[in-house]
Amino acid sequence: MVMHSHFSDASREDAKTTHTHLKALLDHLFQKHLMGQGWLILDDTDGCAKQYRSATALYLLSLIAVTYRIVYDRAIGAPGHGKDEVDGLNAVDKRFIAEKMRLVT
Repeated sequence: MVMHSHFSDASREDAKTTHTHLKALLDHLFQKHLMGQGWLILDDTDGCAKQYRSATALYLLSLIAVTYRIVYDRAIGAPGHGKDEVDGLNAVDKRFIAEKMRLVT
């Protein structure tokens, strides 16, 4: 299993931001030859439901699939937004990084 996270204090939670983060991840995976054309991504997210109900979100996910020539299948479980294991791990990592950054002068 491989997990990737994007940390940002000023990041908006909208389709454009999600697209930008996903594009950065896919660029990395393709450059490292960890993914290739024709592959399938099964994505399970508990993200904010608002960002997945818009035509922009659907368009940008379609654009990702066409641009990278992959199959992108995203499942959304918004009722648990912010309550799963990955959110807990991200919160711990974000707090740790923030505390260490405060030590830098």
